[in-house]
Amino acid sequence: MAHFTLQAKTINGDILEAPKKVFLNCLHTRPIGFDVIRQYDANECINAAKVLIISSEGNLFGTQDFDTIESYINYQNNSCVKKEDCFLAINGCYALINGCRLN
Repeated sequence: MAHFTLQAKTINGDILEAPKKVFLNCLHTRPIGFDVIRQYDANECINAAKVLIISSEGNLFGTQDFDTIESYINYQNNSCVKKEDCFLAINGCYALINGCRLN
């Protein structure tokens, strides 16, 4: 199962003090859209973060790493590409060329 990473600023509507690196399943993740998440701190001051909401396996992650949904989709597609093994025997040795393993 392929995964990719994302820097989450919000998780399930809670703004984090610092972004958290999360690992998301490529097959169970989709963008929802942009939103502004607001919450009050202990001093009754409001904190807000404009984020792209990503749904993944029952959780909502908000990230500030993308300006458009299209840029997120490109990132996810590029991160989730499965690299296939290439099989080529050269004197019984192997090497990596362009991400392919040569046997």
